Amino acid sequence: QERAFILRQIEALKEEEVQQQAAKKVAASRLMEEVNLANQAAMKIKEERMLAEKLEDHKILEYQQNREVRERQLEDEKLAAAAAKERETAELRAMQEKAQDKAAEMDALRAKRAMEAAERTAREKERQEKKRQDAINAELLQARKQQQAEKERRLAEQAKFFFYLH
Repeated sequence: QERAFILRQIEALKEEEVQQQAAKKVAASRLMEEVNLANQAAMKIKEERMLAEKLEDHKILEYQQNREVRERQLEDEKLAAAAAKERETAELRAMQEKAQDKAAEMDALRAKRAMEAAERTAREKERQEKKRQDAINAELLQARKQQQAEKERRLAEQAKFFFYLH
């Protein structure tokens, strides 16, 4: 009986050991599963972090590219504005030069007309002076002729008187 009791106890111990082994296996399996889940969660977090970093890098790169494009556009706009201003200045300069040329042309024309008018006035003055001089000369000639005639008349009268006396 005692032997049977011992055998039953040994059997019970074996059974208990088998159950403990099974429980250990289950616990180990559960632990393994938890470790795997933790690893997967850590991997997922790592992947998400890497993805976020990639996205951030992409955003930074995109921002830099957009900024460069904007800067180039601003530079192009500045250059275009400067070119337009230069064209406008050149056009204004050309207009001013044209206006100055026109003014100079008009001044030259006015000067020519003034000179022609002065020449006409001088010729008219000369003509009037010559006419006046001719009139004076004609008057003097007339006066001389009259004087000569008067002188001849007096001489004739004197001669008559003298002839009459003698």
